Amino acid sequence: MVLAVEPVKLARRLAARRVGAGTVPVRHIGLDGQAIALANASCDAALSTFTLCTVADPDRVLAELRRVLRSGGRFHFLEHGIAPEPSVANLQRRIEPWQRRLADGCHLTRDSLALVGQAGFVVERYEQGYAAGPKPWSYFTVGIAVNHPRWRCLQLVHHRPWWYPGGYVLSCYLSRMWPDDLGAELSSWLVTL
Repeated sequence: MVLAVEPVKLARRLAARRVGAGTVPVRHIGLDGQAIALANASCDAALSTFTLCTVADPDRVLAELRRVLRSGGRFHFLEHGIAPEPSVANLQRRIEPWQRRLADGCHLTRDSLALVGQAGFVVERYEQGYAAGPKPWSYFTVGIAVNHPRWRCLQLVHHRPWWYPGGYVLSCYLSRMWPDDLGAELSSWLVTL
């Protein structure tokens, strides 16, 4: 069964025919990802598309996703956001106030990869790049992150180290969460792109 959180009536109406024709039951469980009416650790996986750019409090939405995902559950996401090129990012910052008014609160400058990592998910893999279209609206991130109960990502760093000639790596500096909160152990997790 798929449990859906969708605040936009038009989106639910447009999906109704496909949902009805599908073989997997879909149940609409709410309008707000900031307060998901499910028990802790009750979901095996989560999918979010073009959500973190629009919600009022993306940190709260991600905290709710971590709460309802079981340990080891995967969070799949597709978002648009801040471009890596300074000239494009500056343009995004300048037009964002208009974008938010015209596109139901949609932000152009949110860094979805950083938001996911800061929420405590461990990013397993991701891809970023431009799709067809104007650059301020077409820089996308698609990724998979794991809800790991004992590890929390402290900082995501995307860099090109001298020792890795194959390209860029994503370093996620992890902190081990001790049950008694007595301390933390720092380690590094590298994902090659």
